[in-house]
Amino acid sequence: MGPLLGRLTERALFWLHGHYMGPGSGDAANHTPISAEIEAVLRHRIREHVLLIDDARRFVGTQGHPRLEALCASVTALRPDLTWSVEHDLIRIEPPLAGSGAQRTRSA
Repeated sequence: MGPLLGRLTERALFWLHGHYMGPGSGDAANHTPISAEIEAVLRHRIREHVLLIDDARRFVGTQGHPRLEALCASVTALRPDLTWSVEHDLIRIEPPLAGSGAQRTRSA
């Protein structure tokens, strides 16, 4: 993701859905690069990116996925200005709408 981020000059929507699915599909030792990908986007010079992360049900602390609570804590520690939500098996991390007073939420 590094080269792509380096070329961005405006806000972007990231759909993250990468994990090991068996031989030939990626790195079996590191089932998912999700934590590193999220951190790279959140540390980017453009602060208005939106992240959509598929398969929220996988965030239980196995196969390279952090626990959902740990993911949200790390996002908040790195970027307390962001809001997050979970709905329909999708994690959404984004800057709040201007003047919206949006709060961090979690729904099933």
